[in-house]
Amino acid sequence: MIIYSVIISLITIFYGVLMLWYWYGWRKAKEQSSISENITTSVTIVIAARNEEEHISKCIEDIINQQFPTNLLEIIVVDDHSTDGTPEIVKGFVRENLKLIQLKDPENSIFPAYKKKAVETAIDNASGKLIITTDADCRMEPLWLASIVSYYQSNSYKVIAAPVVFRERNNLFEQFQALDFLGLMGITCGSIFHQFPVMCNGANLAYEKQAFFDVNGFEGIDDVASGDDMLLMHKLFKKYPHSVGFFKSNTATVYTFPQESVAGFFRQRSRWTSKSTHYSDKRITAILVIAYLFNLSLLINFIAWPFGELFIKLLLAQLIIKFITEYILLSSVASFFKRKDLLSVFLPAQLMHICYVLVIGIAGITTKQQWKGRDIQ
Repeated sequence: MIIYSVIISLITIFYGVLMLWYWYGWRKAKEQSSISENITTSVTIVIAARNEEEHISKCIEDIINQQFPTNLLEIIVVDDHSTDGTPEIVKGFVRENLKLIQLKDPENSIFPAYKKKAVETAIDNASGKLIITTDADCRMEPLWLASIVSYYQSNSYKVIAAPVVFRERNNLFEQFQALDFLGLMGITCGSIFHQFPVMCNGANLAYEKQAFFDVNGFEGIDDVASGDDMLLMHKLFKKYPHSVGFFKSNTATVYTFPQESVAGFFRQRSRWTSKSTHYSDKRITAILVIAYLFNLSLLINFIAWPFGELFIKLLLAQLIIKFITEYILLSSVASFFKRKDLLSVFLPAQLMHICYVLVIGIAGITTKQQWKGRDIQ
């Protein structure tokens, strides 16, 4: 039992220190919101879309309405074999700087990463120096693009991760997702500040087109179901150390919606988790394993507490450290994005977080993944 206590204590201490390390990076990262008066960088915005007739028009309208020089903006929508009216909606926007590319490979062709194929096709046809990827169900404020390009021009980054925030529909499950996602933004920013990038989100990601070609694009990771954002960022970081930045800005934030159903949520998070065994930097894999073991030990100690006082003490110590350190991180991020209201669901979200980590941590690497109704591995 002594060995067990030592192992659990070390895992718990590591987890608590890790959360505070992310929080410190988040706090130290400077907010930047200035807009350059001399924007000269050409941009191609890439949207990979499949069956997005409900959202695509609003996303394109937001991009068209950006306060950004039209002659420097190109929008490429890649339609990935939609079976609804997505391509017709895109064709309805008659603009010289808007292109629609429809993938020609057979619908039933074997390709494990459809979204990477769509993004790569767009970049091959892009004219912009800076590629910015987003999703068809995202919304942006009018200064989103100008702020990101201004940040790019004032820094030497090859890759810029920017915030993505959920607009939930106010039930507990969606509030949990929104709060959980704020935590992911804090981790993204905090880890990048420490020059140890562990995650980013393709719904709001910018990188130089030439840098994409310099690392041969998705070559080497094109057999992974997910990772058009994180795995690519890791490739770029490996070639260009200290070239990844996080743009901490409300102006540059992209807004999207959480999953409406539990099944949809598990499919999404399982797909994200599926790439965890493919990180080139095994320190990231180690962190994920320890975080999983921490949550697993919480369950073990909860089940075992009737069998001894030791399990009760360990469980209480773990919960105290988890609650305090995660609340410190989440409250800071929520305050920045003006979403402190979400902290009202912090306690029930903790239980939901433990459960989903344990289930998805296994499902992500053992089950077949889906994207937009198709098996992708």
